[in-house]
Amino acid sequence: MFRKLKSLLFIFLSFLAWSARAQVNISAFIDSTSIIMGQQTVVHFHVSQPQDLALQLPVFSDFLAPEVYIVEISGDTIADGTTITINNDIVITVFEPGDYAIPPFVCREAGKEYATPELKLQVRDWPGTFELSKIPSDIKHIHYPPHSKMLWIVLIISAVLFVLFLVVAIMHLKKHKTDPEPYVRNSAVADSDQPELTALELIRKLVADKAWQPLGNEKKYFTELTDVLRQYFYRRYQINALEMTSSEILAALMKTDCPPALREQVREICFTGDMTKFAKHVPSDEECLNCASLAENIVKKTMVEEKAVKDKKDKEEGKKE
Repeated sequence: MFRKLKSLLFIFLSFLAWSARAQVNISAFIDSTSIIMGQQTVVHFHVSQPQDLALQLPVFSDFLAPEVYIVEISGDTIADGTTITINNDIVITVFEPGDYAIPPFVCREAGKEYATPELKLQVRDWPGTFELSKIPSDIKHIHYPPHSKMLWIVLIISAVLFVLFLVVAIMHLKKHKTDPEPYVRNSAVADSDQPELTALELIRKLVADKAWQPLGNEKKYFTELTDVLRQYFYRRYQINALEMTSSEILAALMKTDCPPALREQVREICFTGDMTKFAKHVPSDEECLNCASLAENIVKKTMVEEKAVKDKKDKEEGKKE
């Protein structure tokens, strides 16, 4: 009888441990639920999940809700061997007063949905506004201060000195200008005269070589694939992508002319790469091929095509001569 009780207790405790391990926790809260129009506040989105769970996270665009603009997204991903914790800080702003509802953040997995509560945001008009009819009617005439020649002399001399200082500073900077990014000197794409074409060649070579095979090469494959994109972004948008985390790259791209649809493709590549490199995720052949296809599409859609074609033509003519 005692042995049976021990067995039942062991099964019960194992079930509790499995339930805790498989638990998904998501939450969202806002720093300030009431702001003045044009001001900013931060929405914090948190996800905690088992590392072996393929959880589909929400994808952010330029808005969290109608007229609720996303200014910047930052965050990090932490893996401790059993659990993955994802934290996103979303800076938002609104330019019209009113009451706004931010829809729930929804995560999906195998037919299940996990959602946060709806967030409320009140946006107030600027204080101190007045009605035209309430302006006092007994406004006096404007009285200007006495004219002073000395004041004008001082202002002119100050302006001349400022211009001279500005010219000297610019000349000094040009004379002592150094390469701000020495770490990219030995990078294939960043050093290339045709970074777009070099990036496409390297991506296609990774696919042709099936660089994610055999099993165990997936981390190296995603490291090389994302490194090509980082170097390309450095040349195309002048952002220090090789020194940035995935969330920092996405935030930097939001300040460029990179279309939102392509930024979502960058996010998908970075997420799959981070899961593979830091969360022991083993991607399938289809996932590896898809990320390479997305990377190639990003380069093609953002490359300065006219310049690349002209440089290639000039290079071919030079070889003929």
